Amino acid sequence: MRAPQPNISDYSIEKRYVRKDGSIVWGNLHVGLVLDAHGSPNYFVSTIEDISARRDAEAARDRLLVKEQTTRALLDTFLAAAPVGFALIDRELRYVLVNDALASMNAIPRSEHIGRSTRELLPEIADRAEELIRPVIDSDAPALGVESTAEARVWLGNYYPVHDANGSLLGVGAVIIDITEGKRAEAALRSAGEENARLLDAERVARLSAEQEAQLREQVLAIVSHDLRNPLQSIKGWARALTAAEGDLPAAAERRVEMIRRATDRMEHLIRELLDLASIQGGRLRISPDSIKAVERGVQMRANLALTLTRRLCGSRAPRAGPLEPDRQCDQVHAAGRPHRGARGGRCVGAHDRGE
Repeated sequence: MRAPQPNISDYSIEKRYVRKDGSIVWGNLHVGLVLDAHGSPNYFVSTIEDISARRDAEAARDRLLVKEQTTRALLDTFLAAAPVGFALIDRELRYVLVNDALASMNAIPRSEHIGRSTRELLPEIADRAEELIRPVIDSDAPALGVESTAEARVWLGNYYPVHDANGSLLGVGAVIIDITEGKRAEAALRSAGEENARLLDAERVARLSAEQEAQLREQVLAIVSHDLRNPLQSIKGWARALTAAEGDLPAAAERRVEMIRRATDRMEHLIRELLDLASIQGGRLRISPDSIKAVERGVQMRANLALTLTRRLCGSRAPRAGPLEPDRQCDQVHAAGRPHRGARGGRCVGAHDRGE
């Protein structure tokens, strides 16, 4: 132990002591100098005070202070960076705390909010603000999801009672969100939904109209197949009966009967094509591979016949007959039916079908 300085009669120091069990005890060591009758140092008196409880309390206080500082820093960072408005309003409806987002919404600097009421800062919305905040103070209950509108802007507010550590009401915490763009998007979606509904109605009307048109077409086809085909068969039957009566008709009458027969054949052919077209449009026409091959054989036979007749009439310069490609059959038949000049300069007429 170091002796006191000549002008110092006592001193104190806090130090740790280790017990036999390894635990730590904090003590406050106080040393005092006792002098003899002549004023010379005689002996020291030392006392040790157990201050463990005080040191533990000071350590706990330091930890709480660090925690409070950390929490405060986090809160300040959060309030400064959040896109949502935050405010703490006391029981007299004065601003105690405001973040940058709410100050921007109010178009007033943060520093000008503190200690002032909404009525002082924003008198145009003060009545509405007091209607929202005062009931929270009076009832000590939150008000959530409250919408407010001013100058074509829409805000969603949540208001909470704030208490101190003893449970006493300090004021109201407000969380304000600007939902103007969301409301506009909601209106746009609603308008789009209405437009979609209108389009669906138009589509249903068009489908109903198409169904009605199809029904009308079916009725027309029924008329064609029954009211026209039946009389046409009767006319065709009488024409055959007149033609079968040999020697009973003059030559001119026979020619007219033959014209009637051909006209009825053409009419029957047109009715069949009309019915086939309706079947195609209605998706009911069935074509088998055998029928396609039969058509190809028929086209090939007509082409060969036309080419043979043309060769006989026009000589060696007539086109040659041969297998026809499906997409060139009609072109070759038509080519064979055009007038062609023979080898000797004489003009010949190619054979062709009159479609009768």
